[in-house]
Amino acid sequence: MRICWTCFWMGSLVALLSGGLGCRKPPPPPPAPALLASWHFVGGEAVNASTNGGTLKSLLALPESQALREQTLDKLALAPFAHLKSRWAYSTNDCGELLRPLFADLLSAESYFEMRGLSNQPPEWTLAVRLPAAAAERWLTNLETTVQTWTQISPTNITGPGYSGWRLKKHHSPDLLGVVLAQDWVLVGAGTGEALDLQAEFARRIHDTGRPVAVETNHWLTAMVDWPRLPALPFWLAALRLPQTTLTVAARDENLQTRMELQFSQPHHWQSETWQLPTNTIREPVVSFAALQGFGPRLQPYLQALGLELGLTPNQLCTWALAEIPFQTFLAIPHADATNAMERLAQQLPPLFNTNTQGLALGTWRATTNGQAIIWEGMPFFGGFLRPAYEEAEQGFLLGGLFPNTPRKVPPPPELFAQVLGHTNLVYYDWEIGAERLIAWRNMAQLALLLADKPQLRPDSAGAKWIEAVAPRIGNIGTTLTVTGPDRMTWVRQSPYGFTSVETILLVNWLESVTFPWGYELPAPPPPKRKTTAPPPSATKP
Repeated sequence: MRICWTCFWMGSLVALLSGGLGCRKPPPPPPAPALLASWHFVGGEAVNASTNGGTLKSLLALPESQALREQTLDKLALAPFAHLKSRWAYSTNDCGELLRPLFADLLSAESYFEMRGLSNQPPEWTLAVRLPAAAAERWLTNLETTVQTWTQISPTNITGPGYSGWRLKKHHSPDLLGVVLAQDWVLVGAGTGEALDLQAEFARRIHDTGRPVAVETNHWLTAMVDWPRLPALPFWLAALRLPQTTLTVAARDENLQTRMELQFSQPHHWQSETWQLPTNTIREPVVSFAALQGFGPRLQPYLQALGLELGLTPNQLCTWALAEIPFQTFLAIPHADATNAMERLAQQLPPLFNTNTQGLALGTWRATTNGQAIIWEGMPFFGGFLRPAYEEAEQGFLLGGLFPNTPRKVPPPPELFAQVLGHTNLVYYDWEIGAERLIAWRNMAQLALLLADKPQLRPDSAGAKWIEAVAPRIGNIGTTLTVTGPDRMTWVRQSPYGFTSVETILLVNWLESVTFPWGYELPAPPPPKRKTTAPPPSATKP
């Protein structure tokens, strides 16, 4: 049988090429952008319609709450221009009157936000707001006028499956902005490149299901922030090394339950210790109590940087406050050799404090002659101290305070200590009577600002009036942080409106800041009024 060598070689070549092409793996798909942050808020209208959360709704209905809300909206309307004018605003028009109703809509309407991105690349984000037709058109028009005024660039009209709106290409990252209307949702997107993929994905979801996200039935607010993956964090925030955080806020009868799941990228290595509390030193009337353990490994580098030597790095502490005087606040640290540790601190702390506070009107720290106490002198309204807790015979403690302890020896109810003692996965516990502590922290914050030569919260400000109005209406606030896995912790709070008293003071001072929301500086007090004197009577009579 004769063989056609030409056919043989052609067939072999085809087989070889076919086999080679068949074995070649297709290129891997590009990595999908990771979810960096998100939130879903059911909206103020849905909150008001709920049968739960009565305390929060009653607080929001106060005239003082409405005044603070209106002031905050006024400030928010001006904030974008203040932040962006140095980058790409070519106008002196802040467009505040156009932006203010949009911020008001964000408080009342349902909203959903996502930010996605890849490593070392600018992220893309999209905000979806569910609005009536008239309000949606206002968003399209007001935002278009605002960005055109600031950039001097005319947007381009765009349409797609189930959506229409406009898009603008500018010169600085994020260089692509877009606002579209998809059914009853306004989609505001920003990114870098030639397309807003996330905004288009939102539009597809709405086209298919009528919503960009599933209906939320259990929570008023859900949010997620992947802190380790967020780009361009401020250095102070990056230094905290925050874990990935998932937040939920739900109404439980009259109060709110705020819950955070903390997912660490590495095992946290937290180790449980037997709780040690100064039960003989803590006395009634207690209005707040907190306990924390497991912070020793993080504290040690700071002690070394300050040159402090305690012989044993503290790993637990507890704080409490009494109702009688705002400054009756105390701190206790368990220490097996409190006497020797106090002698070391008496030698190290006063020179360190006095050297670094010269000229700041913060008084002086003085060690007693026996080296068993440090006294904070020269301060108005309070006098601080640090000494061993002689009241505790079985366990050593270092005890500090801003005012002498009450002479009464009435112990708190055993249920208070039972919240901590015996718990092997408890990292942090905090309880307070909000009505008592809010006024106390306000007074301490005002004094701290005075001593630091900083403007104080003005009594006639909306924030100060709001504190006075809500303080009597705030009851118990409880917070716990527990270990729920080798790389996970869970933070839970039960409260009337989500914040503790000290957090409320910080929040109000921030809202009153002259640079809100980008800074934290209270306005200076108005100059004193000049006294006018009547002119002398004329020497000549008319």
